Amino acid sequence: NIVENTFIGIGMGGRKKCIVANNEILYNVFGINCGNSLYCTLSNNSFFNSGLIIGPTANNVLTNIVKNNTINNKPYYLYVQLNDTIISNPEAGQVVLIDCHNLTIENLNISNTTIGVLVQYCSDITIRNSTFTNIHRGGISLHGDDFEIYGNTFENCSYGCYLEGGDNFYLHHNNFIKVFKHDQPALSWIKKHQSFMESTNIKYDQNYWDDWIGLKLPSLQMIPKIIPGFRTYCHKRLNIFPIFEFDLNPALEPY
Repeated sequence: NIVENTFIGIGMGGRKKCIVANNEILYNVFGINCGNSLYCTLSNNSFFNSGLIIGPTANNVLTNIVKNNTINNKPYYLYVQLNDTIISNPEAGQVVLIDCHNLTIENLNISNTTIGVLVQYCSDITIRNSTFTNIHRGGISLHGDDFEIYGNTFENCSYGCYLEGGDNFYLHHNNFIKVFKHDQPALSWIKKHQSFMESTNIKYDQNYWDDWIGLKLPSLQMIPKIIPGFRTYCHKRLNIFPIFEFDLNPALEPY
């Protein structure tokens, strides 16, 4: 099949024993979204300006076969329960980590996909010295504990680095350049380089933000960069509350 120009090309949430193979997935925000699929095979699919989202837990992923898929003619890498190593691969088209611990990810150059690096249920992860360009839903998406993100450039991404839940995030000396137009108008208030939800103990320091007011008006350089996010509170009905973090020392020029 050729699936193109839609929000989700192929959705497989909660499905079992599916085979999705030999398809071309073109120009979709989500190319294939597997959700909680079990005992499925995804093989030999070619993604262009789209990506493959799989998960969310290791138990789900271990039942599936995921092989020989490419993102913009580059390999798709899925790491499950990998520990204590360094991943350095500038030729990766997309990288997904699930239930991994004590890893360093470096020297990536990822563009034109759904999410550059998707990290779920991981801890002690460092992502550094990488470039993410033209990403639909975030250069990096993080869920877990104890992350350090530094030396990266996020350009023309819907979110630069999106924090999806967990504890202890340290983001410093990164470049956030150009805001990608958000595809959900209802969330226009959060249409910025960076956002977070349900995440705690976040520190931003000395990042470069091209929309920081201090760059446009030098007299206001004492004002920190404001980073919007939200938390949910469930009582009788679901409520979403906007909250904010700050980079107190924004950089005056890109690194």
